[in-house]
Amino acid sequence: MISDSSDLAMTDVALPLGFSFDGASFNVPLERALRHALVTGTTGAGKTAFVVGAALAIAKRAPSTRIVLIDPKGELLDVVRMFVGALGERPPFLARRLLVVDPFATASTVPMNLLAPEPGLERSVQANVIVASLAEVFDGGFGPRMSSVLVACVRAAMEAGGTLLDVVELVRRPPYGLALAPLIADDEVRRAVVEDLPEESEATRAALRARLDWLLSSRPLRACLCARDGITGARMLEHGLTLVSLGPPSGMGAAGKAMAAFLMAKVSAAVFARPVDANTPYVIAVIDEAPEVLRRSAADELERLLSMARFKRVAVWSLAQTMDQVRSSSAGLARSIATNASLRVCFRGSPDDVADVAHALPISGRMRDPHRGDRLLTTAQERALLIEHAASLPPRCALFVEAGVGATFLRTATLPFDEARARFANLLPAERERIEHGNGAVAVDALLRQARLVAPGASTTAKAGRPAPSMKRPRLVLP
Repeated sequence: MISDSSDLAMTDVALPLGFSFDGASFNVPLERALRHALVTGTTGAGKTAFVVGAALAIAKRAPSTRIVLIDPKGELLDVVRMFVGALGERPPFLARRLLVVDPFATASTVPMNLLAPEPGLERSVQANVIVASLAEVFDGGFGPRMSSVLVACVRAAMEAGGTLLDVVELVRRPPYGLALAPLIADDEVRRAVVEDLPEESEATRAALRARLDWLLSSRPLRACLCARDGITGARMLEHGLTLVSLGPPSGMGAAGKAMAAFLMAKVSAAVFARPVDANTPYVIAVIDEAPEVLRRSAADELERLLSMARFKRVAVWSLAQTMDQVRSSSAGLARSIATNASLRVCFRGSPDDVADVAHALPISGRMRDPHRGDRLLTTAQERALLIEHAASLPPRCALFVEAGVGATFLRTATLPFDEARARFANLLPAERERIEHGNGAVAVDALLRQARLVAPGASTTAKAGRPAPSMKRPRLVLP
């Protein structure tokens, strides 16, 4: 992670977002831009160019600001990588600050051991988060019995300093709990895998094993999830420029949902645990296709995160095609995002999205009736016409609404896509690869060679001179 350079006071930094319809530059003080925002617009309306332009402007004018981009499809990140490569070693030196988190990368990836300690999360909470995230992989999730067994196995492997390989081994072969026992300090956790796990039905364990085996059948996932180390949410938040790609290959869409849930839990824990003082840098986290990434989040938990983030100097920009898309995913999610967003940027889309902020529309009271030029429109008529106009704007045009300030129609700045594409194409292969995988990535083959059980040579029988823990207990039989 690079050291901070001293930024100007946030109120002195003007963030250029485009031009008003009368041709004047449209700038927003950075302090006011680093607040929660909701950006809506249909495909091709200009959301990606707007967000990339804003991120590059922030990186240039306030280089200490951390930027996190989370993309469930990978398209936004491809554009960001192109511009990072095109900038090269020129300010804001984004290539030096680049961290790429891609659990589905086939060549190199960052270690992502789910069971590695996560600052800000108690182990019992982390175990339940892991199981809840894994449940995203399968329709209907896990039943209560399967969840209980899996939580016990995850807790045991966490206590022993293991990985998902140890969880799979516990499910496959319960006596492996005896091998882990000396590494587990918690008596309750140790008893759960040594005494209780062997009593679980073979059907329950077989169902769990099949699910975990399917997940780890992906070489990239097996490499990053079974690594000895794991990237923390704090590193993702504080590194500089973090790109989180959640675009899974064909057939692994469910695994993408699981990774989204788990990585969002990591980032949330890092936000809650983030220490703040006068020198703490700001963070802007951009979530593309927010309904896809956040739809499984409990609405009240998201509300708490967004509320707390403001005090932790973290701003969340949520991107979606329409608010109807967010509501169809979760009414609570839509309410949480809309309630906490101080900024709304409405590109071409649904009239309902504009109607949500109709109170902020620039009503002049002097607009003439388009059908009768000798008559002025009423306030209600002018508002209805502006809503219709805003919902059908041409590409790269948007309605920018700032709570407590007002609304402006703007045209976003034109990014030099062609020049960036040409510069990126002219990079040496090694430079392109560095941009593709970021700093700290490890070859998938190397991670797979290192993946092993935490207690591979330990005996699965009790030590001589000590009574073996009971592996069988009489069952209570009810009539």
